Amino acid sequence: MNTETFSNLIAAPALLERINDSVFRVVPEADTASPSPQTLERWFTSLFNIQRLAASSPEFTAAAVHALVDPGGLEVGIWMTRQLDGWQVESQHASHNAACSAVFDFELADVAFARRETVFRCSTGSKCGCDHSAEELLVSDELAAAQLASPVFNDRNEVVGVLAGIRHQQGNNRRRAIRSLEARWIQLVASALSAGYVRQQREIEATRQRVLLQQVFPQEIVQRLTSQQNVELPAERREITVMFVDMRDSSSLCESLPPDVTYRLLTDVMDLLTSAVMSYGGVVVDYYGDGLIAMWNAPLNQQSHAQMACHAGLEILQNLQTLNTRWNSETRQPIRLGVGIHTGAALVGNAGSRHRIKYGPRGLCVNIANRIERVTRLWPYPILISGQTQAQLAHDAVTQRLGKVRLWGIEQPLELYALHRAHATDCPECPRLASYDHVLRLIETGDLNLAQTELAHLSEQAFDELELAILRQQMALIGTACDSSSMPTKSPTDLVVDLSRLNVEC
Repeated sequence: MNTETFSNLIAAPALLERINDSVFRVVPEADTASPSPQTLERWFTSLFNIQRLAASSPEFTAAAVHALVDPGGLEVGIWMTRQLDGWQVESQHASHNAACSAVFDFELADVAFARRETVFRCSTGSKCGCDHSAEELLVSDELAAAQLASPVFNDRNEVVGVLAGIRHQQGNNRRRAIRSLEARWIQLVASALSAGYVRQQREIEATRQRVLLQQVFPQEIVQRLTSQQNVELPAERREITVMFVDMRDSSSLCESLPPDVTYRLLTDVMDLLTSAVMSYGGVVVDYYGDGLIAMWNAPLNQQSHAQMACHAGLEILQNLQTLNTRWNSETRQPIRLGVGIHTGAALVGNAGSRHRIKYGPRGLCVNIANRIERVTRLWPYPILISGQTQAQLAHDAVTQRLGKVRLWGIEQPLELYALHRAHATDCPECPRLASYDHVLRLIETGDLNLAQTELAHLSEQAFDELELAILRQQMALIGTACDSSSMPTKSPTDLVVDLSRLNVEC
């Protein structure tokens, strides 16, 4: 380690908290001297290596007790934890010259535990006859420690263990006892252990909080929440695609099942919806009752957000078949879902409150998506999308234009489409959909006679009666408009199916 590295090391904030000027004060003894710069460098290098280890690893405490012996210069280093029946030695290290008689007095650990401070016991032959604090060792010319114990704390400031060292005079070892600076060294190593345990608990708590946040917020928002003290999530205006999904006839279905079965069923449904949304890059904004709301293109830009949302909707229907197979024996009826998707501008940010953050969108776009999903309760299409969403799909996406509608609480009418496939490859229903679109265009252009003839042909094909009812309703509206003297300036294409007057259970 060069001089610059050593200077940076001892200037680290974590170390400065543990070191003050008194660390470098040495008890004046005739046969002792301050550690050399080389020794200090070895000490701090060892301390730095301890701090780099994970507190959960067995090497963490092993490195600490080893450091008391080398480079600390003691004969024995011990790490012990307090158990119900006494102290348990978890790790220890002794120099190859350590005497067999170098036995630690566990009563000293009891004193360190009770007083919550570093204590030492005088060397053999001393007449002091009691235990002392490390502070006394620093200022005394008379005391000499043979054993020293320093408590280690957790994040709740509880003593979780004791780090102890032994100095035993023997052979060529001229040191009579643990010197004052060596006592501070043991305290520093114990502080490193305390810092490690605090760091470990905080990392565990941070990980737990992050996992919980990731279950609610997208990854980018989690990073913002965990990296800033005050997070406001200011509203940002952007184009998004919103999806509402709701379970059809859930009240009657759940009423027929025991509560615990209903709970499991709804959990499976939510898992299905969530998995599909997340697999196509969506953000689950919220769960409500037996459905959810999701969005795309926030917080990150997603160029194909409308297409991603539609892919998620189609995957929901595909996986629903598997879910029905698994639950059919208990539900006795198929589980049905309605999906409404709309693309438009919204404000995205904290859609909750200052006290409870909920990242999500606000605006007309959200209301429209909700109303589109409600139409699936009237019309025989499980996935309905707006014209704005359809315009952003791939050219070969299989959709069925249903005409203009006026939705509940929405003044401006909009085009509705039924979504059938993401791509036209292997599309057996495409000829049938083309026939439907042909009749719809005849109606919209006012060619009602030909439209009536073609509609009769559709009745002979595999069309749902509700689908044909939609066309008949549009024919009736246009026929009334063409015969009404109150609407002379409107063309048939200006007319819409007004759904806002129909009462649909929310």
